[in-house]
Amino acid sequence: MKIFFNKILKFIYLIAPFLFLLSMLFIKFGQLIYGKKILFYGDIETYFMPVKIFVARIIKNGKIPLWSHNLFAGYPIFADPQSGIYYVLNILLDYSIPHYLIINYSFFISIILTLFSFYLFSRIIGIEKIPSIISSLLFAYSGFIQLSAYVFISGYWFIPAIFLCFELYIKNKMDIKYIFIAGLLLSFQIFATNPEIPFITLIGLIIYSIFRLFLFKNFKLNNWFNYLSIFLKFIILTFTIGFLISMVQIIPTFMEGIISNTANVSKSFVLQGSLKPVNLIKDLLGTQKGYFIFYGFLTPFFLFLIILSAKFKKKYSYNNIFNAFFFTIFFIFLIAFGKYFPLYNNILIHLPFFDKFPLPQRYMIIAVFAFSVLCGMAVDILLNHIKLKNVTISILTGYILILMMSYFIFKMPSQFDLTTNYKNFNKVNEIPYFLNSKSNNFDGRVYPITGIYPFKIHLGPNSLPYTVNNSLSSQTPLYYNNIDSITGTKVFVLKNYRIIEDAARSQGLNSKLFELFDLKYIIAGKPVNNNYVILIHRYNINGKIFYLYKLKHYHLKKIFLVKNVISIKENSKIFKKLLNPTFNPQDTAYILSKNKVKLKFDNCREKAIINKWNNNKLIFTVNTNKKCFLFISNSFFPGWKAYINNKETKIYKTDYNFQGVFLDKGNNNVIFKFEPFYFYIGELISIISFGNTILLLLYFHFKKDFK
Repeated sequence: MKIFFNKILKFIYLIAPFLFLLSMLFIKFGQLIYGKKILFYGDIETYFMPVKIFVARIIKNGKIPLWSHNLFAGYPIFADPQSGIYYVLNILLDYSIPHYLIINYSFFISIILTLFSFYLFSRIIGIEKIPSIISSLLFAYSGFIQLSAYVFISGYWFIPAIFLCFELYIKNKMDIKYIFIAGLLLSFQIFATNPEIPFITLIGLIIYSIFRLFLFKNFKLNNWFNYLSIFLKFIILTFTIGFLISMVQIIPTFMEGIISNTANVSKSFVLQGSLKPVNLIKDLLGTQKGYFIFYGFLTPFFLFLIILSAKFKKKYSYNNIFNAFFFTIFFIFLIAFGKYFPLYNNILIHLPFFDKFPLPQRYMIIAVFAFSVLCGMAVDILLNHIKLKNVTISILTGYILILMMSYFIFKMPSQFDLTTNYKNFNKVNEIPYFLNSKSNNFDGRVYPITGIYPFKIHLGPNSLPYTVNNSLSSQTPLYYNNIDSITGTKVFVLKNYRIIEDAARSQGLNSKLFELFDLKYIIAGKPVNNNYVILIHRYNINGKIFYLYKLKHYHLKKIFLVKNVISIKENSKIFKKLLNPTFNPQDTAYILSKNKVKLKFDNCREKAIINKWNNNKLIFTVNTNKKCFLFISNSFFPGWKAYINNKETKIYKTDYNFQGVFLDKGNNNVIFKFEPFYFYIGELISIISFGNTILLLLYFHFKKDFK
């Protein structure tokens, strides 16, 4: 019995740090789990909430959300790296909890994983329990993480986890299984977050491993080749495994990137958000107001401890790893300075990937990680130094620091404190249609022009609409409802779509370009004095007035026949044609083609019926009295295939961004399918790579047993 109780006590002692970290998280953010609150701010309310609900609904129905007709007049949602479609945590949440709680739980679990993975890394490099707890709290609740965009949160916990694999790789005589684990983690990080974060993780790991191996590991010239092989094996194999497993995401994202607004970004765009050195100094001194990088008022205290402990780092066996992290921080600072650092401004900006990702300041996540590790070492050195003189005082000091950290957690601001009651979302599947209970997907698209997020406006037949709070935001997709919006907030946007939408906006509500989007309704936060719209209803929502207008000139649908077809070899020239004030989408369609075509279908009559218009498949029938050309208000993108009476036909890029096909005389059964071949290639590579990685990982793990 005594042995049994001893085992229980040992187990409790082992898990006690994890329970403490978890309890602190529940005290800080428990309302997201049990308090009937949902995260609802900024990008969450304008983009991530609708996207998460959309993706979850598709996945729960056993399908992969490849295309969304709700966003940007058609958008390859599976190619969006921020949607997290393939991230295993998101998939589990999609199946297991209500849609409106997915963001709550993904945030909560991501912070748990951040705390736990950082704690494990601290312990593996020799930091004791209390200092490891303190440094874990510092990292997870640092200003950089707590004031960061939601989409990055799910990717941050992989940083200490991948660094942990590197340390285990070194400590266990270059055991290759840790490379496979690191590769798996890198692939999950790619699935989970913006591709910028995995890239930053690799850059940080490369910088750290160079200092760790070459400069501070009792380096000798005759061992140079051995250290180089250790470094290259881990970095190259981790990179290769991670990218091969995540090809199902990488290939579509690459395809989207080629024709998105990120394809040709300017140097000034990349360098925006460069960290001003003076702001870094203010942050280290604890005088930075508003957005802070480290720990606010606690930063100078821990900076002082780090400086103080540097004298004793060798005595407590921290010399090599302390120096490695110190110089890693220094180099990350230089990268984060961006345009204020000549090396970045003139050299790094021209390297692959460095020339695509904006905001060099985001590299500071590695500096925050490294700084938090140094804080753990400093506290450990301090407590051990005190222990040599008085064990009791050492223990009390540790508990005082824990209490100080607890106060810090509740004192420091976090944008994730911004929540709203989710009572308005608990029946999200039963939300009535936007206009009335008989609306459907083919009833026209909506465009917010003066600051309304329409997906929060629900008009029931017997009740007034409501919003979840009093603030108003624009450019939001209508995923909550069965009616489309032509807008949204995203980094990745099809370049041609954005250009033509901007042109329509600049021309005003009388623009014929809006007909290409099947635009029928306008939502405005103030009266619109315009002869081109009709006021349908005026609503007072929580003291905010909004107006719902219908466009007078609306007479088209998502598909219509065009009288004249003219081919042009260059898409830029097509765009110029669309800007002509006399342009009318129903009169003339401009198609992108090397072959000269100029056809007239003046007497072409139609009887068109839309049978299905969902995310991956469009079905309609068109009866024509002669050969005709059909315009489809769906963005042109590689992967769409068209079949007319079961025969594949060519889809023409029409009116700069949309689709069109030629129809023969008679009854035409038209089917559009989104079947991107590159998705299936990426899927195959990912499945094979993941399977082989698991098998090899098991082999290397049980290799000794096999022998």
